[in-house]
Amino acid sequence: MDASPLARLRVATLNVCRSKFFGTARRTNELHRVLGDLNVDLVALPELDHGGQEFSYSTSSLGESSHLAVGNHSARGGRGVGLLTRFPIAETSQAKLNTRWFADKGFVRVVISPPEFGSAIEVIGLHLDPFSRRVRSAQVQTLAAHLGPRTMPRIVLGDLNAMTARAFVLGADHDDTVAELVSALDLKKGDAKKSFPSRSPIFAIDWVLVSRELVLADLTVVQTTFTDHAAVVAFWPKRIRSTVRSQIPAKSN
Repeated sequence: MDASPLARLRVATLNVCRSKFFGTARRTNELHRVLGDLNVDLVALPELDHGGQEFSYSTSSLGESSHLAVGNHSARGGRGVGLLTRFPIAETSQAKLNTRWFADKGFVRVVISPPEFGSAIEVIGLHLDPFSRRVRSAQVQTLAAHLGPRTMPRIVLGDLNAMTARAFVLGADHDDTVAELVSALDLKKGDAKKSFPSRSPIFAIDWVLVSRELVLADLTVVQTTFTDHAAVVAFWPKRIRSTVRSQIPAKSN
């Protein structure tokens, strides 16, 4: 089966929860610095307080023409998963995946079309429940129903909170939340990278997962003191098989 020329893409996920304990000036400088150091084309930012000036400032960290999609996943709004990318966003949607009134979990979906890829790519930034495997399962099934069948290459990245006490006792670094997500969203089995806590990671709860058309060249963990999660960074050349190429719908005038 024919494939497109080799293309390059670099993406990351970084939960920014602990940054809320910093003062505004420090948040501004640190988020801008960290995103600049990661040097990615797209980043998922779970637990983002996206109404503050620190995030407005940091949208330029991926370049002056960066594009932003955010989810309002908390009860009061202004907090949720953010997706920041160098590429124009053709489609966007978001929804809460909450089972508790105080929760702030959900997803953001965008469709982008990196010029070298010759195909539209669906990207989902995701944050799942940290307390209950049963709740995470319900969230995965709700997400699958929202998205429907896959029609283009897909990237799912974010904080899956994929850990239970049983998995920990058995010496695993993640639970089967990841396997359920892979099956439900038509993804490939991914490689676990320990990312939490950032300074001495023992749990693989932050993930980058891709559909079978995408072949990762590298998957690394980048530690940071900005938050209590490390960043998980994925890079590939990759090929898109012709059978799943998708054109971004033309915008109506």
